[in-house]
Amino acid sequence: MRLGILFSVALWIGCGHPVGVRPLNAREVHRALISNVLTTGELSARSQQLLERTAALEQFRDDPESTLAVFHTSLATGSAQHRRFVLFPMAELSFYYAEKSGKKEHYLAAAFYAYSWLFGQAEGTVSDPLDPHIRLAANLYNQAIVAVFRNKPGDRVLLVAGDYPLPFGSMEIEITEEHFERHDYVYEDFRAAAELGVTGLRNRFRRAGIGAPLAARLRRKVELGSGEVEYFSRLIRLPITAFLRIEDPVGALSNNRIHGRIELYSSAETEKIDVDGRRIQLEYETTASLAYGLADDSAWNFEITGFLSSRDEPEFQPLTILRPYQPGKVPLVLVHGTASSPARWADLVNELYSESWFRRHFQIWVFRYDTGNPVAYSAGILRETLEEIIDRFDPNGEDDALKHMVVVGHSQGGLLTKMTAIESGDRFWDNLSPVPFWKVNLSDEVRRLLERSIFFTPLP
Repeated sequence: MRLGILFSVALWIGCGHPVGVRPLNAREVHRALISNVLTTGELSARSQQLLERTAALEQFRDDPESTLAVFHTSLATGSAQHRRFVLFPMAELSFYYAEKSGKKEHYLAAAFYAYSWLFGQAEGTVSDPLDPHIRLAANLYNQAIVAVFRNKPGDRVLLVAGDYPLPFGSMEIEITEEHFERHDYVYEDFRAAAELGVTGLRNRFRRAGIGAPLAARLRRKVELGSGEVEYFSRLIRLPITAFLRIEDPVGALSNNRIHGRIELYSSAETEKIDVDGRRIQLEYETTASLAYGLADDSAWNFEITGFLSSRDEPEFQPLTILRPYQPGKVPLVLVHGTASSPARWADLVNELYSESWFRRHFQIWVFRYDTGNPVAYSAGILRETLEEIIDRFDPNGEDDALKHMVVVGHSQGGLLTKMTAIESGDRFWDNLSPVPFWKVNLSDEVRRLLERSIFFTPLP
């Protein structure tokens, strides 16, 4: 008997204490702090705590749908404090189960719970800026919206109005045309910007906030008339954000019919929106949108062909605007160098459009030209094109921002740019001929070409 007791004590001592600590390095600490369904595929400590405290851990593993249903029922009848405790874990648990099952109704539920936790609490609204769960809830909301409207990563995001199922009812999602229109264009062909890997640019810029960042294409609502020039390229993708606004989320907890509305916002025009009486930053992915358009081969093929050939075709448009014309914003015109193309300005464009002050005050236009042509000839086209586009967008001279246009050139483009600011007089012509220009017998077409390419005055 005594030997048995001594053996048991020795065994207990050898096994060590049931509770203890061990030192962690900085990476292990950080990994533990940020571990959640989005970073590791496992639940965060906050969601684990809900399951442990309610003795629902095993139940959730065995029957996640019924477990979520029980928690949802408790939200409708529980206190504000109970909602604050349960809503965030419900967002992560729903997203976790949606990832495992592929059921879109649980992605939509995750977005609903995250929105309700972030914005829908009349009492004790979440506001602690240091609470990491705020950022996680926003990320769950953002990614869940994308997952609801597309089949798998890389697919188009199909923003369509309709009645969408939820595990506890349905959500009627409204889409108003005004949010899908921008000036003379409509948004289409949406891609999830966060799901796009970017290569070839020095920096990738993301603005953290609320909403699903998308890369969208623009299409004209009405085709241009004969002879009208389209300065905006179909290759260009614009960074926009889709925000799902949910009506009365707290009241909706006890209602199986919920109403939501998809709103689209452009990074060039809107940075913050009003939600639940607060100004909230929208999330944008400016770099991914830029890279998506530059991934097209035609953006780069011009470099060699433009150096080796000269094109006269009427459809060749030398000037491209990177956003639809924005009155009141100063144009920054970029002119590339020899055997190059506007695509070579990608890093500069990426850096500038990442800055909100730049987006508020400037717009970028790019000029392309056949770099094998004489400098003076190309400079004449640049000047003429700038005059034409100003006449097109501001025929009455009402937009003062156009009078402050900035033209930047690289290499040969710098020579073209210089031609917009000099007074050449007859000096270029005198190098070609001792006969005064006005005395030379020329056809009207040739005379006009020479005047454009040899006689320069500063553009106003």
